[in-house]
Amino acid sequence: MFRFNTIVFLIIVASMILTACQPSATPFAEEEFAATEAPAETEAPAATEPPAAVATDEPGSLESNTPDSVAVSTSAAGNESDSSASSGSSAQVIEITNDNRGEEVDQSSLPVLLYFWAPSNDASAALQPALEEVANEYEGRVKVASVNLDDYAEIGYYYTIFTDGPLPILVLIIDGNQEPWLEGATSKDEITNMLDQRLDNSSSSNESGSLPAAQAVATVVEITSDNFAEEVLQSPEPVLIHFWAAWSGPSRVIQPALEEIANEYADRVKVVEINVDDYPDLVAQFGIEQLPTLVIANGGNEQARIEGVTSKDEITDMLAQQLP
Repeated sequence: MFRFNTIVFLIIVASMILTACQPSATPFAEEEFAATEAPAETEAPAATEPPAAVATDEPGSLESNTPDSVAVSTSAAGNESDSSASSGSSAQVIEITNDNRGEEVDQSSLPVLLYFWAPSNDASAALQPALEEVANEYEGRVKVASVNLDDYAEIGYYYTIFTDGPLPILVLIIDGNQEPWLEGATSKDEITNMLDQRLDNSSSSNESGSLPAAQAVATVVEITSDNFAEEVLQSPEPVLIHFWAAWSGPSRVIQPALEEIANEYADRVKVVEINVDDYPDLVAQFGIEQLPTLVIANGGNEQARIEGVTSKDEITDMLAQQLP
């Protein structure tokens, strides 16, 4: 009996020992299992999320996942469209400065419409949009350029145009010759009417001059100290002398008219010109005080003069009174 009780006691003790040891073994096994299983749980989303992001149709997802190369391509396409749009903008109004006046105006192969304006003058500033339209519509026929008199008063002085005058002033220059002015223009129609009239006249004049070569014989003779005696004093025909200067706008305006008169009166009068800046001795000899001044001389003797002339009609009227 004692032996039986002892065996039972030992079994109970053994059971208690096993029960006491079981909790410490179980957590360790769970922790180890958790440590091995955790990476599988974190890797699963990483493997499945990228395809889901690419497949989504939401704009936000596409934009955020768009590669940089796609963004660059989009920008390039925008630049191409901008450049094509700008190429269609055609001609622009050219700003004339001291540096580019010779190239853009004096050496221009096209007629030049010079627009003199000042920012302080509301009327001239308001006309600028019309000038831009004219530049586009007359591209290939006329070059439109502007002179800011506040910045380049000396250019205005060259054409005898000043800021205290009636702005805006538009001057058309054809083959280096200054045409009559258009002062105080207020609309695009005024400008286009002047251009159409002057361009048509110039075109018809060039065509008529190119047909019979014999008609384009007489020219305006440039007088120097060397040829003054031969061309003026000893001339067998009356001489119409034009005293002028490059800086005098009115002098330049009537030069085309004098060229026409030289041809029309080729058998009756010789037309010459004297630059007052180059030959002050000849200016003093005739007592010239105003530009332009025209003098009719015969055998070196003055017969008549007209000062401040502005048109061909004034010149022909004087010639009609003096020539036989």
